[in-house]
Amino acid sequence: MRLRHFIVLCLLVVALTAIPYGAITKPPSEFDFDISVSPLELRIKEGEKIMCTVTVTLTHGSAQPVSLTTSTPPKNAHISSSLSPSSGIPTFSSTLTVIGISDVTEPVIESLIVTGNGEGKIHSITVMVTISSHCMG
Repeated sequence: MRLRHFIVLCLLVVALTAIPYGAITKPPSEFDFDISVSPLELRIKEGEKIMCTVTVTLTHGSAQPVSLTTSTPPKNAHISSSLSPSSGIPTFSSTLTVIGISDVTEPVIESLIVTGNGEGKIHSITVMVTISSHCMG
């Protein structure tokens, strides 16, 4: 009888020590987010200012800070842009302001890239901006 108790006790000890502490609990899901912009296509003239909404939505895990930036290819010098606020904890919204800074003789379409960076995750979305001359109506 003692041998049987000893064997059961040994098996119990082996079973309990083989499972690391916390291994039974489900690990937290990895943080991730998504970016959307509304509207995605803008029309602007020199001196005009247009605002649209950037929404950063939590898609997985616990919310972590996300910073937002805008960029245009170097050859595109017809617009400037800013974001307010430029960071936040998802889900949050930011106002994207686009200003036409130079006049054109014919319509020009430029790409404005909005990028979000948080906890090693980077997501971007492209806004198409059409710049036209004041004379084009």
